[in-house]
Amino acid sequence: VGHYMGYRKQPAGSRPYRPSQRQRILPDRNILSESLASKVNNCLKATICEVRGYCYGGHMKIALGADIIIAAPDALFTHPAFRYLGAAPQDMYLWIENLGLKKMKEIMLTMRPITAEEGERCGFVNRVVPHEELSDVVKDYAQAISMMPLDGLMIGKTMMRLTMEARGKGVG
Repeated sequence: VGHYMGYRKQPAGSRPYRPSQRQRILPDRNILSESLASKVNNCLKATICEVRGYCYGGHMKIALGADIIIAAPDALFTHPAFRYLGAAPQDMYLWIENLGLKKMKEIMLTMRPITAEEGERCGFVNRVVPHEELSDVVKDYAQAISMMPLDGLMIGKTMMRLTMEARGKGVG
């Protein structure tokens, strides 16, 4: 029996072999090691998410890594992997840090998405604004950020990242 990218080949006439989840993920570990949320979170430029409607899966990961989230009242946040795989999404640290432990557990255990208002109450969403004002408010935030010295923003974001690492981000 040979190996190909972490998968075992099937001997002729044998029963089908299904490799373990650990074996199946090995070929992709380098791609998955730094997720979308981490890339957004580690960006030295300021990041703002403008959210309308469903913010699920990869979109939720972008929001978790963003600096600021401005959402419409109909925004809903979750990750479908909780329903099928349990605590599967990467960056569990960012989930807990953004939502708090109890809200994170509620989402993971029930798969119920949180609303924009709930997100604002737990500190995940910065502001909830009506649809017709959403783009203007995001532009106002972007304008305010653009007036700040770039070096100061980058140093500040670096300091925040170092603080998150001191709090356990990236461990385990």
